[in-house]
Amino acid sequence: MTPDFYSNVTKKMEELNQDDLLKAKKVLRKLMTKRIAKITRMSSLSKLSQIIEVKLANEEKELYNSIYESCNGFKDIVIRGEQNVKE
Repeated sequence: MTPDFYSNVTKKMEELNQDDLLKAKKVLRKLMTKRIAKITRMSSLSKLSQIIEVKLANEEKELYNSIYESCNGFKDIVIRGEQNVKE
């Protein structure tokens, strides 16, 4: 996937008629769901590597890093047995 994939897609979607736009949104939602699931699995296991980074769009890199940080924070809390979790 190219770094600017999602921005390119949204620009192209602006040019579509209403029927095609609805179809494109449906396809994009399915793609994003699959990509999010894959990114969630990978980011819960390891920090973003260069091998993975080149395969992600810019928005996906941000998602990856956010999930990675959240997972590590969760693991730290559980391992240390901290009870002061934000509600």
